[in-house]
Amino acid sequence: MLNQTTLDVADSADRDLRPRLGALWLRLIHGAGAPRDVRLALGEHVLGRGEGVAVRLDEPTLSRQHCLIRLTRRAAVLERLEGAKRVWVDGAEVPPGASAKLTNGALVRVGDVLFVVRDAPPPVDFVWGPAPGRAPAMAQVRAQLAARLGGDGPALVLGETGTGKDFVAHALHGSRSGRFVPLDCSGLSERGLARAELFGARKGAFTGAIDDTWGVVSQAAKGTLFLDEIGDLPVDVQPLLLRLIEYGTYHRVGDSQVREAAVRVVAATHMDLDAAVEHGQFRLDLLARLQAKGGLIRLPPLRERREDLPDWAEHFAREAGGSGRMDAGFVEAIALYPWPANLRELSAAVQQALADGADLLTARRLPERVREARQAARRQVRRVSSEEVSEQTLRAVLAAAPNLRAAADQLGLSRDQLRRLRAKHGLT
Repeated sequence: MLNQTTLDVADSADRDLRPRLGALWLRLIHGAGAPRDVRLALGEHVLGRGEGVAVRLDEPTLSRQHCLIRLTRRAAVLERLEGAKRVWVDGAEVPPGASAKLTNGALVRVGDVLFVVRDAPPPVDFVWGPAPGRAPAMAQVRAQLAARLGGDGPALVLGETGTGKDFVAHALHGSRSGRFVPLDCSGLSERGLARAELFGARKGAFTGAIDDTWGVVSQAAKGTLFLDEIGDLPVDVQPLLLRLIEYGTYHRVGDSQVREAAVRVVAATHMDLDAAVEHGQFRLDLLARLQAKGGLIRLPPLRERREDLPDWAEHFAREAGGSGRMDAGFVEAIALYPWPANLRELSAAVQQALADGADLLTARRLPERVREARQAARRQVRRVSSEEVSEQTLRAVLAAAPNLRAAADQLGLSRDQLRRLRAKHGLT
């Protein structure tokens, strides 16, 4: 799923929803030769599998003319054409002849084709590496990462639990001659324990110190010290870490000898460190030093990079010995779930879906909470702005519907909205 092509649709004279870009992108993530990107300019574009449509998607589950995307200065709107097969936007079905406003990052399913709507072009530097992904936010992460590679300065990686902060830390370590040594600071609540783990201790320095020990700083000499959950490091130990970063010096607990260590410090946390500074839980000078000179790298959560989910699912499936094949229902389900534990949770879900020797990833094998998120989206009633309904669609629905209520339901409007729209176009 790692090669990528782009299909251009001819420009129109109008301006785009985002004049700076002049286009909208449909990022195909399943079906019709995915992954690839379809570029739309201002105007109306019919999607389907028939001849003569603006965007032809070679997929048998589509109607010949399936839906229309109307792009103006004000909005991007998807309209399900009369007689077309089913269409869903963010899991909620769009009724025949009705429209739905498209937002940045919206998930659209037409037949078994799924795509994510983006108002920015796809990144040109997509690679499967420490920071993979087609989402615009991941291109920014890779740029930040590239700026820090080869340097010796500290770095601070921020992101929710499971977003892949350790991937970034390993990338920053690169080919340094020393070791990559991780330390989870969440278990270092006591000052003495934290100092000993970091810097080592002399025999008898504190109760339980029965031998001389060398901390992780010594182990990471000429390499990288990865301090995960740095926000949990005791406040009174933080000045000692700052001294190590600033001057490359430290001393063991119970030892007055000053020692030197050439260590690159990479810290990570899911905590809001600015708030921790305000509450006296984190030192401002240490925070400033960790993120100085572009040292701050922010990892977006999975829910903000929907187009990357199939690639990650395939990656985890192959790691578990599977083929990585998945159906449209599986892709839709993982794209609609918010993944609060991010990659860690997705990896566990993929392993569950592959249990009992299964090879094809399907939605019914996903954890119940993931399947329920999709079902909840299906139960939504899609309501749209009356401005998103064209006069042509309005005439067709009014002519076919048995009454005003049925017409309003089909269009996804309230009856008051429909009355006002009907009056606007002079229809009875």
